[in-house]
Parts: sequence; C-alpha cells; structure tokens
Amino acid sequence: MSRGQAAFTLQELLIVLAVVGILLALGVPNYLRWRASVSVMQGAQQLAHELGRQRGEVRRLGERRAVSVAAGAHPSFRAGDPSFWRIYDLPAGVEVVSATTKTLYFVPPYGTTDASAETFVVRWSRDASLRRTVRVTSVLGKVVLK
Repeated sequence: MSRGQAAFTLQELLIVLAVVGILLALGVPNYLRWRASVSVMQGAQQLAHELGRQRGEVRRLGERRAVSVAAGAHPSFRAGDPSFWRIYDLPAGVEVVSATTKTLYFVPPYGTTDASAETFVVRWSRDASLRRTVRVTSVLGKVVLK
C-alpha cells in the first residue's frame, strides 16, 4: 500500500461486525413477532369482512347465508350459501380456533342471526398470545373486531 491510501484494519472490521451481530440478535425476534401480529390482524379482518359481507348478501339477495368454523384450530373457514360453501384460507401461520363447530346463519330479510352472540378467535399457530377476537354481538349481526 502506498502512503496516501487509507483502509480499515482487521480489528475495526471485527468490531463493526460484532455491533451489527448484536443489533440483528436484538432486532430479528421483534421483527418476527411484528410480522406474526400483522398476519393475525389480517386474518381477523378477513373473517370480520366476510361476516359483514355475508350479512349484506342476505339483505341484498334475500337468501340464507352462513359462516362456519370447524372445531379445533384450522387455517381456513367456510362461508356462503350453506348448500355451496366457499373456503377462505387465512394467511400462513394463522388459524381460527373453536371448541365446537360454529356455524353462524344470517337469515332474510334483514340479515339477522339465529344466535344471540358468537365469538371467533383468530390466533398465531406458534404463539397463542398473539390473538384477535371477532365477535358478532347481537341478533342484528353487528361484527366487532378486538
């Protein structure tokens, strides 16, 4: 090397790599938890939107519609005309949890439900603390996302 050129020493390079490694070790778990939280929220919004859409279809078409979640933890739910279900997949790693099979029917002419209140839990499959609750609050079919 000639006298006018400057460069990093090996010691400086190792210190920078150590600092970057520490920052990554602290940042990656938080980033992964944030991504999981966003996926759970997206799945809960998808379920809430479909509940509202099926209620609107009842009022528009005058036909009975339903949303169904099977017992256990599943990465999808069914919605639509009970004689012809459409399956909706949730984002990867997200599941709808139910102790019993829940089928919520919306009946014409106003899109009311046959149940007083139903609660659906959407959670991250690897961390049950990341969850959102979608609740149909009354016979009138109002959907609340918590």
